[in-house]
Amino acid sequence: MINKYNITQNSIANKGKSRCGDFMLWTEITDENILVAIVCDGVSTTACDWFASKTACENFIKYFEENKSITDFEKRISKSLQSVNQDILLTEGQCKGMSCTLVAIVWEMNSDFLWYFWAGDSRIYLFDNSKVKQITEDHTKPINAKKQDGKPLTSGGFVVIRNGLTNALGVPHFKPSIDKIDFQENNSVLICSDGFYQCFPELEEKISEICVSNNLESNFNDLFAKVTDNRDDDCTAIILRRSGNSSTEINIWNFITKNQDFRDLQISINSIAEIIENELLKAFELHDFEKSNLLVNYIKTYQIDFSKKQLGFFINKMKEFNFLNGKIYQELISQMKKAKT
Repeated sequence: MINKYNITQNSIANKGKSRCGDFMLWTEITDENILVAIVCDGVSTTACDWFASKTACENFIKYFEENKSITDFEKRISKSLQSVNQDILLTEGQCKGMSCTLVAIVWEMNSDFLWYFWAGDSRIYLFDNSKVKQITEDHTKPINAKKQDGKPLTSGGFVVIRNGLTNALGVPHFKPSIDKIDFQENNSVLICSDGFYQCFPELEEKISEICVSNNLESNFNDLFAKVTDNRDDDCTAIILRRSGNSSTEINIWNFITKNQDFRDLQISINSIAEIIENELLKAFELHDFEKSNLLVNYIKTYQIDFSKKQLGFFINKMKEFNFLNGKIYQELISQMKKAKT
């Protein structure tokens, strides 16, 4: 059976910071078959940016689980967020006055839509298997930048204009935006702080390439590695990709057994890769050379782009199941040498 989703995440502090002011979290609420993913970005001009974002992520998930008696999801999300806001507002001591932005999704994994919500200038992007689009709107407005003494900051004789937040967790007038959107098979969402998306003028193109690839995690980490040189802020992002369904799995398997090109089914490469991985592990466990050979040849013939890490995982599984077939082993080694990542 194909997994319901793939998910990958990463985070890095700004240059010179010992602690990242962003925080991210995702979890499954198994008894409700719900996935929650959230990214928060602590406002650096307020106290304890890291603690604000950590508190917001952890407490939202806690309250959302506690509020499961509320059957209206929009009300459940809103109530949970208001509780989090009160927690932040009531924080005393050195972290008094802290605040953070928030972007998050709640997906009922048996449904074809997801809820998304936000406050501030962190963003959510949707990839619908053809294009990437931003589905949140930044809660910002232009303001005059000021020096530490309160006087206007100028450059070349002109006052510097920056975007200031109009909404965030930790302010009395906090009012989240909550909406829902179609989330179909092979669709993906990117949930990220402003420090991440500001690193990439060509972000939509990059995310499209990652979302249609088999190596979601490896390719995402390759992109994230570029943050090291480009960043001037904390950077955090989560990508969630929904998989195909069981009927698609059956059709794909028929194409594999007949050695037909999976692209004729007009499905993504990640779907075919998931089928191959699941079936290959079953074949190794049963010491089924014929099926293993069929799958490995299919990988080679149609250039299924498994990463070095994934191919190494297959080899380790062969050893674990004591399936010591030289032909299969050598072909996997050959594919590993050719792998780009």
